[in-house]
Amino acid sequence: MSKLKAAKEFDIDAVDANAPLEPTLSPAQDIDETQWRQALEPEMEIEAARPKRSLLLRLVLIAVTVLVVAETGWSLWQAWLRGPIWFGLYGVTIGGAVLLLGGMLLRELRRLRQLKRNGDQRQAGLRISASAQSGEAQQLLKQISSTVPAEFAQATEHWRECQQAHHNDSEQLQLYERTVLQQQDEAAQRCIYRYAAQASLLLAASPMASLDMGLMLWRNQTMLDQVARIYGIEPGYWSRIKLIRQMLKNLLFAGGSQVALDLGTQMLSAELTGKLSARVAQGLGAGLLTARLGYAACSECRPLPYQSQSQPSLLTVQGKLLSELKSVSAEALQSVRAHKQRNEQFTK
Repeated sequence: MSKLKAAKEFDIDAVDANAPLEPTLSPAQDIDETQWRQALEPEMEIEAARPKRSLLLRLVLIAVTVLVVAETGWSLWQAWLRGPIWFGLYGVTIGGAVLLLGGMLLRELRRLRQLKRNGDQRQAGLRISASAQSGEAQQLLKQISSTVPAEFAQATEHWRECQQAHHNDSEQLQLYERTVLQQQDEAAQRCIYRYAAQASLLLAASPMASLDMGLMLWRNQTMLDQVARIYGIEPGYWSRIKLIRQMLKNLLFAGGSQVALDLGTQMLSAELTGKLSARVAQGLGAGLLTARLGYAACSECRPLPYQSQSQPSLLTVQGKLLSELKSVSAEALQSVRAHKQRNEQFTK
């Protein structure tokens, strides 16, 4: 242990109160226009480069639109010259196609806007959850509760009855988490486990690798749609692609400890079950991958971020999948043995 330093005494009377203070700020400098432009030149180049890409994209879209409109007008004009019947057929066909494509475009834009609004609500909930103020969470939860599916209407009504005037923003978010979001999370976890179990069993029984890929793609896509609907999101084509991109980004940039834990769980499970059957081990790995994708979808579709105690883990799914695969393998083995015994008795 080091020795204490000796005390120092300061003479307060020796300090001159009227002594001028030395300035700590550096004096102002005159910068001409040339130096100012040179300092801002890198930022100006970056800002100037962005509109060029958007301008080029706009020009391409305008050119394609003009070309399509001109071709359509030329086709209608040629049909009119050939006769009114041809003009009517062309007009009805083109009009129906325009209405159909326009309706599809409007629906996709609405679904993309819905997914973006869901992400904005999640960011707002993350900010409000750390606040002790009141008044901001009420409007946010009103927007979120308006998109809750009808099957959770009773939970939403119970949340409205439990609200108190003395609740601050953080407490209101916690109340909504326990009353409404908890039931949605449980429904989503049941859906994820069901599809994870199906993927495990289907891949354990699949004889071909190409069939494995098709089964995984089919079941995972259906699972993503159902998980999104549980949280009140109607998935479209482009919104589904955006959701998948966000999920993959979430998986890539997840916490290192969580990834290590999940990978360790999968490797240990595959090693244990691999001693029983290679197909069972492959099925278990596919089921865990499906569950992880499902949990990533929950994180992206949830209107509020997970609390530390409510975030699901793969450990629970791993135990259920392993026990189910063992029971199915045992039943299949018993069936094969019984069939073999019947064949032996028949041959005798």
